[in-house]
Amino acid sequence: MGNWNESIEQLRRIIRDSNRIVAICGSDMVSASGYTDLESDEVFYDIELKYGASTSELYSSRCYNTRPEKFFEFYRNEVICEKQPSAGYYALAELERRGKIRSIITKDIHGIPQKAGCSRVLEYYGNIYHNECPKCRRQYSIDYVKQSDKVPRCETCNSVVRPKIVLLGESVPNHAMTEVVNAISEADILFLLGVTDPFYEIEKMTQYYSGDKMIYIRKTMMEPNERVNIFVNDEVDKVLPEAII
Repeated sequence: MGNWNESIEQLRRIIRDSNRIVAICGSDMVSASGYTDLESDEVFYDIELKYGASTSELYSSRCYNTRPEKFFEFYRNEVICEKQPSAGYYALAELERRGKIRSIITKDIHGIPQKAGCSRVLEYYGNIYHNECPKCRRQYSIDYVKQSDKVPRCETCNSVVRPKIVLLGESVPNHAMTEVVNAISEADILFLLGVTDPFYEIEKMTQYYSGDKMIYIRKTMMEPNERVNIFVNDEVDKVLPEAII
């Protein structure tokens, strides 16, 4: 317990002297807020039983283009949902209120940081609340998608409305990655919060961080990595609220 207290005090000192924090929020933070990780093995199995197809087949641009009824059945039932942010997001919102946050970077598509009060958010996988016609670019609300009969179609040109999110197998738009890279390159602290992606994937982003305060917080252990300056082996929802006191 002493080591844990020492880690918290160290984080408090570092945060106190910072005003350009960038936080990369991972899937553990999303799961802590009650959202399902569609890429987990057990969810893949359940989806296969329920729909007769895998998540990678259903949650794809190919399914959207060729089987839109099936895509939107899956999308409404499994992707669109409303949950409350976990404690870690509220801690980030408080840091932003104090002028400490440069950017919050997230793959989450449900707007969780914004629900907690964050505004400096880079959603490089998009957001379910943004929907548009791919032909005429007319914008549609999430309610329009939820309430449409089977397939939401554009009221202007009858094209299938497209959620503005990155589907499985698609690339992140260049402009979104440029914003992420610019934010990381300006950070004085880089937080990796509940990130469980393989570290080589995270390195694509963290390579642009030139500072010496890369702080990794997650519940499960990680392999030693020379780029990580501080590793706290605990839940983000427990550590971050304590670290900002």
